Amino acid sequence: MPHESKLLSSFFFSRMDARRSDGNRLVPTFAYQLALKIPEAGSVIIGRISDDISILQSTMAVQMTDLVLATLRRLETGAKKSQVSHIPYLVVIDGLDECSDSSMQSQIIKVISDTLTSEKPFDLRFLITSRPESSIADIFYSRSVHEMTAHIVLDNHYNPDKDIHTYLQSEFSTLKREHALGPLLSDEAWPSPEDIDTLVGSSSGQFIYAATVMRYIKNHHRDPREGLSVIINNETGRETSETLTDSPYTELDAMYHHVLSTAVARMESYDSIMPTFQVLLFTFSKDIHSTNDISAFLAMEQNQVRRLLADLHSIIFIPISSDAISESQNIIFLHAPFSKYLKDSSRSRQFHIAEDKAHAHLGHYCFARILEYQSDLGSPALSYHVWDYSRQFYFLHIKRSKFDDTLLNELRNNPLVSQHILSSMFKFNFYEGDSVNCVLL
Repeated sequence: MPHESKLLSSFFFSRMDARRSDGNRLVPTFAYQLALKIPEAGSVIIGRISDDISILQSTMAVQMTDLVLATLRRLETGAKKSQVSHIPYLVVIDGLDECSDSSMQSQIIKVISDTLTSEKPFDLRFLITSRPESSIADIFYSRSVHEMTAHIVLDNHYNPDKDIHTYLQSEFSTLKREHALGPLLSDEAWPSPEDIDTLVGSSSGQFIYAATVMRYIKNHHRDPREGLSVIINNETGRETSETLTDSPYTELDAMYHHVLSTAVARMESYDSIMPTFQVLLFTFSKDIHSTNDISAFLAMEQNQVRRLLADLHSIIFIPISSDAISESQNIIFLHAPFSKYLKDSSRSRQFHIAEDKAHAHLGHYCFARILEYQSDLGSPALSYHVWDYSRQFYFLHIKRSKFDDTLLNELRNNPLVSQHILSSMFKFNFYEGDSVNCVLL
């Protein structure tokens, strides 16, 4: 059977389009595509709507039962066995997390689950893709749904860089054929292999980045070479004299904003999660990026870090279990562009993390952990990684904080600790502490 003939229906959610973010459109779209795919189904569906037009305003469960399942059952009953084998059976729902209503997301999964546990027609299958947001993950891991689903995590085991490289080459080839400046571009060795590699590396295995920057580059109102130059300069940190009138990352930023807004809505405030982001963004060693060490460094309960990050699984890798191995695994940003988003105030706005303020906070935590280590009560519970990091990099955080007054006052008020820290600093050759020592005098 040809591959295309397996597809019965598809729906692609997108928060950027109000019509495609509305879950109420899912089943009517399913019924419409069913009617187009199988002519015999069209007459059944039209007849059902003619008998009761209010069905278009009914619940999703009623629409699925009366418009889709009832139609498919009638087709199955009236068809010959040879005909049944050729009826498509695959329904694709892409980007469920892009559905704007989280309760609707749950409802969609429940309706599909009920459909699959009922006397379903044919061998109906659903392929659902989604970022692993906690509300969706919770439903899929519930017993009733989990038993009937197979999960595939599209991580680096599937070599996404190769697929993204192929996608970018295909998109640039299409651009050269269809863009108004295509004839000029076709004679050039553009883009260079190095440019393609830069875009692949910046994607961090995420197609959303590659698709976003390609939409920016392909804009018919600018020279594609200028669009690519803006992206490359931004990713490599090169100086540029170009003034941006629009952002290359609009769609990507909208996704990050939504994920963070959803997570913060379930917390007391953004301030509760900011210290963890500061550790991941601005510490000078990844040795303290495990769940255990971040908890110890920030003086938080071990489960609190995991709890605060629970709604951010789509952009941050967080060890799931609480065993010793998982606790020692590093928390990492799955999207390299996310760190740049947080550092750029024009993009992240209220979620921006200022570098100097971050270093001031991190310096304070270093000082607190050094005090803790010197006390008889605190030292046994403090990991060596955290203590070693704190004494090595404390003064470097002071320098990067632009010599924050609060940090300097902490030193002035604790002269014995200050001398101990200074000796550690010189042991590790952090000579930038000289200027701090002068201030203390």
